[in-house]
Amino acid sequence: MLRALRKEPERRYGSVQALREDIDRHLAGLPVRARGDSVWYRSRKFVQRHGTSVAATALVAITLAAGVIATVAQARRAETERALAEQRFRDMRSLAGTLVSEIHDVIVDLPGALPARITLVTRALEHLQRLDQQAGDDRALQREIATAYVKLGLVQGNPSGANLGDLAAARASFARALSIGEELVAADSTDRAARRTLALAHEKLSDAEAWLGDMPEALEHARSALEQWQLLAVDSSASVAPQRAVAMSHIKLGDVLGSPNLPSLSDAAAATAEYREALALLDVLPRDSLGDWATRRLLALVHERLGSMLDQAGRHAEAKAQFGQAIAVREGLVRERPASVDALRDLAVAHQLMCEAQLTGGDATGALERCRRSLAIYESLRAANPGNSQSLRDLALVACQ
Repeated sequence: MLRALRKEPERRYGSVQALREDIDRHLAGLPVRARGDSVWYRSRKFVQRHGTSVAATALVAITLAAGVIATVAQARRAETERALAEQRFRDMRSLAGTLVSEIHDVIVDLPGALPARITLVTRALEHLQRLDQQAGDDRALQREIATAYVKLGLVQGNPSGANLGDLAAARASFARALSIGEELVAADSTDRAARRTLALAHEKLSDAEAWLGDMPEALEHARSALEQWQLLAVDSSASVAPQRAVAMSHIKLGDVLGSPNLPSLSDAAAATAEYREALALLDVLPRDSLGDWATRRLLALVHERLGSMLDQAGRHAEAKAQFGQAIAVREGLVRERPASVDALRDLAVAHQLMCEAQLTGGDATGALERCRRSLAIYESLRAANPGNSQSLRDLALVACQ
């Protein structure tokens, strides 16, 4: 009402009607014109008129703001927890993969390593299977699981390496790896890692089936393995490993067809053809690859297989020449790796084969010396790893000669 009392006429109300209107507006809670038109004044008057509604609206706004803040905080926590879970998943997967693909492979050739191998592979496979339940369609993880099944099968009952002698369990593990490999290759035929796993599973299943007496199944898997290795080698002509794998697969097929020293279908001609094919493949490898451990080991194996076929055919002198070449290579490998179980057993086998050829060729004295060398190595391997079914079988075989 101070405006009505102003000394300056121009600052007072212009008429009684204007004063009356401001009085009415004041009584109605509306902004009076005498106070001007500031935002703060108009807002205060609005709040005074609509106090309940404004309070309710403010409460809703505060609640919404608090909800937004809580949601953002919760989302950040969830993101952090998800990142931690993903990191734990990667760490566990890396650990399991390391156990199977690195640590196991480092100790596989050491004397007495069989118990550690079975523990490593079993634990790793358990972890991988748990991860598989969380990962969904993770092809790389599936490949790792298939690889673990192959390694487990090798420990359980690999006829050509240190094992626990449980061929039935080995066959089941190889079959599981094969099933996973087939699914992966069917989904992506360009997946070379999956195809390698598939080839290896066929190869090991062939070994297991042969020793379990199912030769038709062994032959089918041997041929399937060769087909897969050949497909892998097509685009890798400059690489030694795929070509060497094909050569090895020809040897495996030859073993099933007609090796006289292994379960076979007794087709000597077909077996010899496969062994010669393997030798021809090795002969065309780059010369520097002949310095490679795996290549030399395979080369010695081919000479042994051909020597056995010649000895069976009564061509003892030629057989001994082949075995002599094999022994020379094997002795060199043992000198390079004197603690290698594979190298030592390979040399024992070569001496044993020479013993047999000398014996059938009429050289009993030479045969006795060779068998003694073979027996000494087998006994040392057996002493280092008593649970190894392979060394027990080796001892029994050479002792019966």
